[in-house]
Amino acid sequence: PRTRRNRVVARGSVLCFSIEPVPVCEKNDVEAETESMKCKYHCLPKSDKKSKKLFEDSHWRILGELENKSEDWTDTLSYPTKCFSSH
Repeated sequence: PRTRRNRVVARGSVLCFSIEPVPVCEKNDVEAETESMKCKYHCLPKSDKKSKKLFEDSHWRILGELENKSEDWTDTLSYPTKCFSSH
């Protein structure tokens, strides 16, 4: 996949954003093959206006402002290595 986006995970009262963007399939495509990787997240309170804005923006752009943020949490995630068109 050519498109990359920051992954967002809700954890209790915080939203955690992957510090680095990961590959994603295009809107109408389906994951054909995946791999796993360790992903570092930076977390912000859900009630914070900035976290709401970042969440909205994460759907259409890479969140470059997260690149130098501290790591609050690490998790393993699955990301697509190959996508195919579903139509």
